[in-house]
Amino acid sequence: MSTESPTLKLSELTNALDDFFQKRFSGRTFWVIGEVSGHKAYPNRSWHFFDLIEKEEGADRLKAKMQVVAWSPGFAAISRFERETGQRFTSGLEVMIKAEVSFHQQYGLKLTVIDMNAAFTMGQMERKRRETLEKLVKRYPDFIQKVGDTFHTQNQDLALPRIIKRIAVITSPGAAGYEDFMHSLEGNPYGYTFHVDLFFSRVQGLEAGITLSRRMYEISSNPDPYDLAVMIRGGGAQTDLFVFDDFGLNREVAKSEVPLWAGIGHQRDQTIVDLFCHTSHKTPTKVAEAILLHNRRSEEHVAGLREALMISGKEIIDQNKSELRQTSLSISALVPRILHRQQRSIAEFFNVIQRYGVKNISSRKTALNVLFASIKPTLRARILHENRQVFEKQSKLIQLQEHQLDREHMKLEQIQQIIRLSDPRKLLKKGYTLLSVDGKIVKDASELKAGDAIEIETHAEKIAAEVKKISPKN
Repeated sequence: MSTESPTLKLSELTNALDDFFQKRFSGRTFWVIGEVSGHKAYPNRSWHFFDLIEKEEGADRLKAKMQVVAWSPGFAAISRFERETGQRFTSGLEVMIKAEVSFHQQYGLKLTVIDMNAAFTMGQMERKRRETLEKLVKRYPDFIQKVGDTFHTQNQDLALPRIIKRIAVITSPGAAGYEDFMHSLEGNPYGYTFHVDLFFSRVQGLEAGITLSRRMYEISSNPDPYDLAVMIRGGGAQTDLFVFDDFGLNREVAKSEVPLWAGIGHQRDQTIVDLFCHTSHKTPTKVAEAILLHNRRSEEHVAGLREALMISGKEIIDQNKSELRQTSLSISALVPRILHRQQRSIAEFFNVIQRYGVKNISSRKTALNVLFASIKPTLRARILHENRQVFEKQSKLIQLQEHQLDREHMKLEQIQQIIRLSDPRKLLKKGYTLLSVDGKIVKDASELKAGDAIEIETHAEKIAAEVKKISPKN
């Protein structure tokens, strides 16, 4: 089989490539810019392995990718980078590395780290942070504004309750900062108690920003509102602070209806969460101390009001006592004179009533006598008339009763005559008989049967008999 290209063994091709790279790149170094991806560290061996990638502008599609190794010199450069920046070397960092290009027949093409430019990475981080801030202010002017060199959010305008009781805590599982926070709250010297709900979230990795945003939304939309939300982090590398500059997270922080206090523990410049939250503290312990201080100030304020109220009340009572004493003395002097005048007035009034009462009673008695004399004849005539009416009605009632008795008597005689005519004995005298069984008159022969003992009663006697045979009528 013929081909236009020469046929080579793989080893021959790799040898050719090795010669090429040795001639072209041996002893040369390059400053290379890219994003760290797939980083793995081996501190015990002083090694780092990672990929350096470049993405297309405005997209996540890869434009270039190369494997990178850092042996002892590179490991020392990365350690120096972490000390200078305060950032842990990890995936996601934009870095500028000084590297050698090498080719190995078995392991392929690689970059070997010689040195790092820490200033470049810090500049890239700050640039991204500024871009995120500008985008947030531009897109959400209703709850995020820039005032001079500072930022103002809706969350910062929320008023804290006088006493903080219900607290929502956003933290990572097992975070030491959460333990410090709870230890400070529960061991407070004032005996304050709190209701704390945990909202766990990752604070590292690509998904951390999404999870933190979701937790902020859950807290803000809880039907039983919280007094305060707390976002804490239990130490760690400065790189972990990248997530607190996340666009979606800070949108939720700025518009949250629950005041957010941050204690994410860092020494570098503030994160965007620090800028947008209600109040920022350096550490979780500082957050707990601020909560206790807030409640303590409220308690002292109430105690001060109570003391001021007691002092004011005592002054008012003392003043009223003095006024009452003066009033009592004045009343004591006035009462005898007032009583004397009232007694005199009552005596005069009683005399007037007595005079007018006797005169009025006498005139009333005379008038009654005159009235009785005028109505006496009329009353007597009225009584006589009513007596006559009663007598006439009584006479008519007696007549009616007699007539009714006569009619009833006649009816009774007619009934007695009918009874007499219906007497069975009269029928017996005419030749009829009565037939009975066991004292019960037989009205129908069908009631009898052969062998029945019967009694036959005539006008003159009773005859005992026995039924032998019953023949039907033809």
